[in-house]
Amino acid sequence: VSLWTGVTEKLINQTIPGCQELCPLDDFLNILKE
Repeated sequence: VSLWTGVTEKLINQTIPGCQELCPLDDFLNILKE
């Protein structure tokens, strides 16, 4: 997931627990349901 800092050139990549850095949408939605 990319966190927007207010400056497009300074996006911060963060990893959601239980997922990879680039989390597939289906995995992301399943994590949100838990």
